[in-house]
Amino acid sequence: KIIKEDLAIARAFQMKLMTGAVKSPWIESSVTYLPLMEIGGDVYDIFEFGPGVMRLFIADATGHGITASLNTVKILTEYATVKEVIESPAAAVSYLNRRFMQSAGREQIVFACAVADINRKSGTVTIATAGIPAQYLLRGGTVTAIESMNRIIGLSGMEDFREEKHPF
Repeated sequence: KIIKEDLAIARAFQMKLMTGAVKSPWIESSVTYLPLMEIGGDVYDIFEFGPGVMRLFIADATGHGITASLNTVKILTEYATVKEVIESPAAAVSYLNRRFMQSAGREQIVFACAVADINRKSGTVTIATAGIPAQYLLRGGTVTAIESMNRIIGLSGMEDFREEKHPF
């Protein structure tokens, strides 16, 4: 009975993390969340970073069930502390890697993620990815694959996280 209650709480919390609307006159977002199991380790965040710039964060913690769901809380909490002030997607990914490498050990959390700034003024998307499957940019009927450019977060102390800029 306790496990069922814990699962229900974790699922309710995760669904709360995975829903929400972005209030912007120039961007429309749509998210469909279909976990492989009853609950998982997926999380996203989107907000207006500055005038004409939306910042998107998606992450997937390793594992399944309650542990993965709780790890998303830790990931989102770390991201939330810097999301409005950190200057670039690559800097955000680098920060997250440093933070999760510091806590490496018995309860190590590793995860794949992508941070992207969608800049309406410049017509560009600047993105840094870490261990995540290819992302796709649709532009004028052409699809551009953006391959993962960095290692998964929490596995390596590497500091040189890259980002790419693409027109849209």
